[in-house]
Amino acid sequence: MQCGAHREAPGAAAADTPAAAPPILIMATTELHPMPTAHDAAALRAALEHALVFAALHRGHIAEYDAAALADALALLETVQDALAEAEALAGRHPEGAEWLAEVEALTLFFDREWSALPARRAEALMADPQLAAHRHFLAVARRTPAERPTEAEERQLADRAISREVDRILAGSWAWT
Repeated sequence: MQCGAHREAPGAAAADTPAAAPPILIMATTELHPMPTAHDAAALRAALEHALVFAALHRGHIAEYDAAALADALALLETVQDALAEAEALAGRHPEGAEWLAEVEALTLFFDREWSALPARRAEALMADPQLAAHRHFLAVARRTPAERPTEAEERQLADRAISREVDRILAGSWAWT
């Protein structure tokens, strides 16, 4: 820098630029909510299909199961929950994603109810069986349910309300950009 030359402060505007130029922010909609892909729909469909199979095979039968049958049911429930976890990550990009997830969760609600309804001695005997060692903690936690648990229909209504609130929130946010 030459002696006597004027030095502008860092970040200062040039003489021909307005002093308070607003920053330009360009936000693509796809960055906020990426477009759904065929993989997203397939993952959601897979989670729903796993849940339908689980419900068809095991609803109303949990009380009848021995340790081996319960272990099989829990292995399938684990598959449903894995598919649900993958679908949850993708559901925000699919228009019906939240509804599909609620349906998947609703299809598995019966397990906790039926397991909780087992007499304590029967449940303890099943949990003590070595075939259920990998699932012991899950089963013990599932037994700890509140005394006043909503019915399955009430839980579905609560899930539907949550979905409606989420849709309203998303729509309210999208209107802010129009």
